[in-house]
Amino acid sequence: MNAKKLQKKIFPLPKQVEVKDGALKLDKVALKITADVHTAKQAAAVLEKKLAALGIGVCDCAKTTITLALGEAPAQVQFAEQGYRIAVTADGVELTGFGAQGVYYAAVSFVQMLDREIPCCEILDWPDMDFRGHVIESRLGSDLMEKEDWFAMID
Repeated sequence: MNAKKLQKKIFPLPKQVEVKDGALKLDKVALKITADVHTAKQAAAVLEKKLAALGIGVCDCAKTTITLALGEAPAQVQFAEQGYRIAVTADGVELTGFGAQGVYYAAVSFVQMLDREIPCCEILDWPDMDFRGHVIESRLGSDLMEKEDWFAMID
């Protein structure tokens, strides 16, 4: 799988994707949480649910480990609290958040690419803006919301 194809599996698109030689085959994994943050437990729950859906067992005895950790952000990463790195090697996976939110976003992104075989890769991502959100157009028909409508919706 090439970088572009892997990148398209993850939404929002990660900033950097580097596919390396080899692949990680998953049949049984151990989840290891080294990040002492509440979101790491939430992230582990998201992972466990997807792993179960794929029929991949989770036990401490597995040779393959998925690690949830906190780490230092590279210099180019803006809004580091929400940034993360996913590193997949033939031996396991490291999901490193640069802040508590980043740990969770690493897991959510990894779940989107999760399969019984994953290409070895390194993914680095962070948001363009400090505040994450979404927009829902609340009017029907061809007339779009005006600025005053947006202010009314926010208030």
